[in-house]
Amino acid sequence: MTTITPADNAEAIGISALSRAIKRQIEEGIGYVKVRGEVASLSKAKSGHIYLSLREQNDKLDAVIWRSRVDQIETIPPEGAEIIAEGKVTAFGPSSKYQLSIDRLQLAGEGEILRQLELLRRRLADEGLFDANSKRPLPDFPQRIGVITSATGAVFRDICHRVQARWPSEIVLVPSIVQGTQAVPALIRALERMPAFSPDVVIIGRGGGALEDLWCFNDERLIRAMAAFPLPLISAVGHETDTTLADHVADMRAPTPTAAAELCTPDRQRFISYIADMGDRTGSRVRQLIDVAHQSVDYRAERLARNTVFERATMRHRAVRLARNTVFERATMRHRAVRLLSPQQYLQVRHARLTSLEHRLHRGAPVTKARASFTALQWRPLAFAAERARLTRFAAMPRPPLAHWQKRRADQHLNAHASRYATGMRRLLATKGDMLESLSHHRVLQRGYAIVRHAETGLVLRKVRDFATPSGTPVPAVVQLSDGKIAVAAMPTAETTSSPSDEIKTS
Repeated sequence: MTTITPADNAEAIGISALSRAIKRQIEEGIGYVKVRGEVASLSKAKSGHIYLSLREQNDKLDAVIWRSRVDQIETIPPEGAEIIAEGKVTAFGPSSKYQLSIDRLQLAGEGEILRQLELLRRRLADEGLFDANSKRPLPDFPQRIGVITSATGAVFRDICHRVQARWPSEIVLVPSIVQGTQAVPALIRALERMPAFSPDVVIIGRGGGALEDLWCFNDERLIRAMAAFPLPLISAVGHETDTTLADHVADMRAPTPTAAAELCTPDRQRFISYIADMGDRTGSRVRQLIDVAHQSVDYRAERLARNTVFERATMRHRAVRLARNTVFERATMRHRAVRLLSPQQYLQVRHARLTSLEHRLHRGAPVTKARASFTALQWRPLAFAAERARLTRFAAMPRPPLAHWQKRRADQHLNAHASRYATGMRRLLATKGDMLESLSHHRVLQRGYAIVRHAETGLVLRKVRDFATPSGTPVPAVVQLSDGKIAVAAMPTAETTSSPSDEIKTS
């Protein structure tokens, strides 16, 4: 290409010719190069090509990895990684741009470290050390919490403060170095010592720092020791954006040490509110059950009384029928006995009687005796009538002893059944009363808590903003304590904010 100076009157060339000249100059003059830079603006197109930029301070070089080369790249670097790329610089005339067509690349400096870390992560994952099925659940209500961290750092103080605020528990510290070449052996020894204190859950971690400060938590020896740890383990290394292999192997990963304290402890205030609410609901339900039980007892007692009267009347009726049947059966037996003598035996008896009278008459017995016997035979119907009257009076007599004994046994059975039922209901009522007393919110009040209600509406006032009024006047309230209630007028102080340190003035 001819060089043109401003004084020359050479003929002008076209844009295409200039673009081809620049392209030829770049591609032939620079050719195949190896450059070092930081990856930026990495994206993968639908065609399979990967477009990115290599940046160094304020300079930037566009680059591309063609689809035919993507499978030959061992690891696609993330944005921010420093790499060494090899390829050819090419120019594109229509848009006056040039770029680097990458054939090979490798991580440089910290990027190489990250590559080695990723290879270690994959190898440990293939061994099953990060398997989600092997994660242990955290205890719901820990009594003793173990902490492995530096004894002089702020991490341990933050954990203690947060644990005591949410769910006061015993905290056991096994101090360890958390940075430097001696950190890994020290952390492994701390893990070996911790089970002797029998904690319910263990937190291992440290504060934030650079990659080299947190590198001990990526050491393979420590990762295998954490995988073999027999107790639930929470990893709390660095800040939320920091990720180490310890986070993968632990049973639970916390973004910060303070968050780890929150993960392993329940919220005490939430449970107190829940218990108070359950006490109110249980008390209401128990009162309903007691009312239903009272109604059931009254209904059963009334029904038992009606049944008792009916059964007594039935027993009396049966006793009268039994007495009548007994008299009737006796009379029937006598009648049948007389009928057994008829007709032959009865005629023989009467014939013998007449023969005896005839012999007495022939022997000269006085006629008066014969007349007396005849007179006695005439009075026999009157005797039968008297016997009939006697039997009638017997039938009208009170019930016989057998019927009275049956009635008494029935009364004893009914009384015993009623007594057992009443005793069972009294026990049920006593049990429900004890349950109501155990779940009552008065037990919570006796431990030093109080319930604040609006004096006019009766609503529970739970937050400071409930005491704020547009006019700024005090809110009348009633404070319920364990031994009574007091009336107060309260309003927020001038410095009140939405922070947990809100204050309320009372008068």
